[in-house]
Amino acid sequence: MPKKIKKRSKKKDEEVLDQEEVGTESEEEEGLGLDAEEMDEVSNFGDMLVDIPEHERDTFQEINYQAANWIEDNRTAAMGIFFAVVLLPFGIYGAYYANQQSQVKDSMEVSAAMDAYRFPVKDSPQMQIFEQNDDLKKPKTIYDSRQAKWDAVYKKADEGLKKHSQGDLAITAQLSKAAAAYQLGKYDEAVSLYEKVISDKRAESLRPFATLAMAMSQAGKGDVDAASATFDKLAGYDEEYKQLAQYHKPANGTALTTDAVAAKPELKLVWRTHVSGMESFAFRPQEYARPVFVTRSDDIVVGTSDGNVTRLRAGSGEIVWRKLLSSTREDGILPIHADPVVHNGVIYVGSINGSVLALDYDDGTILWEYRAEDAIESTLTVSEGRLFFTDAREILYAVDAETGKLLWRFQRPAPEFFTIKGAGTPVIDGDAVYCGFADGTLVAVQIDTGETIWTSDLTNEEVEFTDIDMPVIVGDRLLYAGSYSGGVFGISRLDGTVQWRVDVPSVAQVKRYEGMLYVASAQGRVVAIDGISQKPVWSFKFMDDSPVELVPYGPYVFVSTSSGPLMILDRVTGKPLSKWNPSTGFNTPVVFDGNRGFLLSNGGYLYSFELAF
Repeated sequence: MPKKIKKRSKKKDEEVLDQEEVGTESEEEEGLGLDAEEMDEVSNFGDMLVDIPEHERDTFQEINYQAANWIEDNRTAAMGIFFAVVLLPFGIYGAYYANQQSQVKDSMEVSAAMDAYRFPVKDSPQMQIFEQNDDLKKPKTIYDSRQAKWDAVYKKADEGLKKHSQGDLAITAQLSKAAAAYQLGKYDEAVSLYEKVISDKRAESLRPFATLAMAMSQAGKGDVDAASATFDKLAGYDEEYKQLAQYHKPANGTALTTDAVAAKPELKLVWRTHVSGMESFAFRPQEYARPVFVTRSDDIVVGTSDGNVTRLRAGSGEIVWRKLLSSTREDGILPIHADPVVHNGVIYVGSINGSVLALDYDDGTILWEYRAEDAIESTLTVSEGRLFFTDAREILYAVDAETGKLLWRFQRPAPEFFTIKGAGTPVIDGDAVYCGFADGTLVAVQIDTGETIWTSDLTNEEVEFTDIDMPVIVGDRLLYAGSYSGGVFGISRLDGTVQWRVDVPSVAQVKRYEGMLYVASAQGRVVAIDGISQKPVWSFKFMDDSPVELVPYGPYVFVSTSSGPLMILDRVTGKPLSKWNPSTGFNTPVVFDGNRGFLLSNGGYLYSFELAF
């Protein structure tokens, strides 16, 4: 699922005050094409940075903050500059710096590159916002492609650099041109420009960033040895940059440009069916529940945010039946964000209003309804006649799968600070039920009674965003789990003691396949970790999108991004092989049956494709 903040108060009754998306960077990266009047509304760079408090900044945002401080120290030369372009190779946050003093005239020649950057690309998510909202003023420039956009940035930055070859403006122009060169694949030129910034005494505070950018440019052109050496230099600045270098540094001699082992896959669209009752052009529609493939009938069952449960033929996309859920206790629809489960001819589904319903598989008739205390947003689990699920109030429930009668419940205290949208997913292991909670605690309870067997703290001493929402992975001796801000852990099945930890920020999902762990980070990265040595094997950085789900399958890793394409990576090297972008992004993973794949888009379309390789 895409990561959203849930703001909590100390009062349980006021637990969820608001939600806002984090972990997706494409909107900030494309810019909204503000005109001069609109620029005045965001004229103070420092004020914008206040919106990202120090304790909430990730490493990339902290670097950006340092870069902004450099501009503040060089105010006379840097007025009027949109500094985001400097940081674009990594898709991190930037902001506008105001044009409010007489020194603007000289800097305008350099800031023309930033002006070129801030306009959107045709058919991008940002243009969709303008097209769907008549109240927004349309940008005066719209690019036909990202290539055209970066060509314009490169040209303007080059012109600025020719007019200002020395001084502080030259530093800004060099960084802007280097960012465009990187995006256009001119890696040698990007490296040369970053080297100039690093050697300039006036840019001392920007050297760590320029060093990082140069290392990424070297990796981009396939010079792994040079990139590794530059990352080693980055590690020498301080402990924070050391961790950043370790995170980015190519592992075991592999980089993004390493030759792939697998052949490029071919995806052939078989059918698509609109399963949501919401209009496909609705403003930023979102779907969160993954489809369920039912082997015995060769059908697909899917729940959607408009409250519909739909059963379709897997072979043709033909709808067998559709049921708009409504509660027996209140009016209104029941939006579905939790993955449904099908078992013994019954479909179990949870809704945002806290209702859990059992539906007859043949025709969708509601068999029973149980009302939890809060929203159901994670996968339901069935085992030995019992249904297990959690709600947003940090309660784990066990109910009779046939009648809906409550058997027992277990609750953890709700954190007083920020958490991530979603809830823990129960996993059955013999007589134990494992479940994670928003306070960063993994719990094992007795399947019959809900009594605690052990608890394990996976916070890594973090306070906020410690959620363990993804299901734990059960191995022979270990459990594998991810805490959003805590990292990836190996935990003893016997007593819950932590055996090891790998530092991956903003863990959105963890999957295990043939001894490897594949991790999606909401900071825009997929990392492959050796399950035995716990060493990173490869890492792939998204430039525009944030991975929210992934599925290792065959020689590939299929990565869903919330605002962009389905990306297909080589499972051994991490090299991007292909991308598929038929819709408005995906919050759910691909569901496979042999060479058939099924995927639900945010626009409410269910796609079926055939995979060939």
